[in-house]
Amino acid sequence: MQSRKLSFLIQLLSHLLLYAYWNHPYYLPHWTDEIDNFRLELSLLFRSQVIYNHALERFGYCYQKALGKASRKSGLTLPVDCPWTIEKILDEDSLPG
Repeated sequence: MQSRKLSFLIQLLSHLLLYAYWNHPYYLPHWTDEIDNFRLELSLLFRSQVIYNHALERFGYCYQKALGKASRKSGLTLPVDCPWTIEKILDEDSLPG
């Protein structure tokens, strides 16, 4: 369960970075769908406060993994520190812009 949760968070962060910094029109609809899917999965997992707290403890690790994935995919230099709060990351009505 723990590795699955972290994987969803890493994927969500990676797609948010790609959406925010690599505005390739061809991929935007796909990234939006993926962001929605990973947010849904995490909202279900984070009903457990224990799982949510564990994700917060590992957030820096997850962001660094997502940063590596998004940087390799895009070839861009992306922010070393996460530009969003956890609340913004999980907000179903918010996309980076």
